[in-house]
Amino acid sequence: MVTYALSNDGLPICDAHGRNLITVGRAIYDIGGHRIWHFNAQGELLLGGEHDAAGAAIRQPPLVARLQFLMSISGARPFATAGGAIRLAMTPARASCDPIDYTTKTGSSLCDRATKSLFTDNKDAFDLKSDGLMNFLDAINRRGRECGWEIFTINNTAGDAKNLLTECGDLTVQNVVDHATLVLQAAPITRSAQEEGQLFVLDVYISCSCRDLCC
Repeated sequence: MVTYALSNDGLPICDAHGRNLITVGRAIYDIGGHRIWHFNAQGELLLGGEHDAAGAAIRQPPLVARLQFLMSISGARPFATAGGAIRLAMTPARASCDPIDYTTKTGSSLCDRATKSLFTDNKDAFDLKSDGLMNFLDAINRRGRECGWEIFTINNTAGDAKNLLTECGDLTVQNVVDHATLVLQAAPITRSAQEEGQLFVLDVYISCSCRDLCC
């Protein structure tokens, strides 16, 4: 079976000319049929094929270029809006503001990543105590940047836009409930509604924490 060669991180491995390498069986070859022999502990290509100078490091394309290649060969774009040129972004979820098509493999992966627990160890989970609130909000903020969430701007009672994570003292529980209700009732489903759903699934502490930090 012939497939594109991928690193342990799932990214394409390229030769010195920026061309994607392939695997045949368990061996990796360049486009000229030369077997590639040398890799580091992460599975990244270090040296060229049999005709390359010994010890010559092969520089890999930027991360964005390799992600672009993966999206171009996937056969199904992760976002519901059809066609168009590939849009570059700092993270895959930021490549588009369109609703995500969860029937695609990439779309499903985006959801899985967004809803993965914030905590690698359950003992570090937010316990609703005030001394852990800032760390909890920082963790959500990092996940939000990674996943391209744009759902934290909420109007307060006076109609002023406030950020739930940094200006929670200016918002009431009802402000948050009204915002979420409006977003989730939108038809057809919007990207914001999907992000609200991801945030809800993210961690069992989320709904309780919103009530705690807004009071």
